Amino acid sequence: MTPAVLLLALRLLLALTLYTFLGLILIALWREMRASPAAASLPPAAHLVAEQGPLQGRTFGLGASNLVGRAPENAVSLRDATISAYHARLSFQGAQWLLEDLGSRNGTCVNAIPVESPLVVTYGDLLTVGSVHLRLVAGAAEASPSGRADPEEPETSLAKPESLKEVEVSRGKGGHA
Repeated sequence: MTPAVLLLALRLLLALTLYTFLGLILIALWREMRASPAAASLPPAAHLVAEQGPLQGRTFGLGASNLVGRAPENAVSLRDATISAYHARLSFQGAQWLLEDLGSRNGTCVNAIPVESPLVVTYGDLLTVGSVHLRLVAGAAEASPSGRADPEEPETSLAKPESLKEVEVSRGKGGHA
């Protein structure tokens, strides 16, 4: 073998090794890109903490999309007269939390700024929904002494109708209404 043929063979072997290495890198990147949308769509652990009033200290764990309002099926269900049934939506999109007012009567604010269109919120922001103040906190909600993250919700601003009060009073006195 002449030195020219040996040099050509060495160059071809080096080129083949380089293209194999680049091919393996492209395959690894392709697999990572395919797997990342599923991981990116999961929201990080976060929760809301009520800051004042009868709900003070109550925590609400958050998922990818969370409706906030009076309706019991909402992820953050707040029984308060100043809150609409479907008041706001807090969702995790594009690696950030977005808060959107859903046309509520008493409005939604972030750090005292009214929400007029979807607004990016960050950890530590104070969300005001009606008259309830909620703080967005990173991490999973701590369990209450009862073992539940969200204890049974107290009734805050809704009074019982007079007819129900009368039935309860008559039952308490031995009557059977």
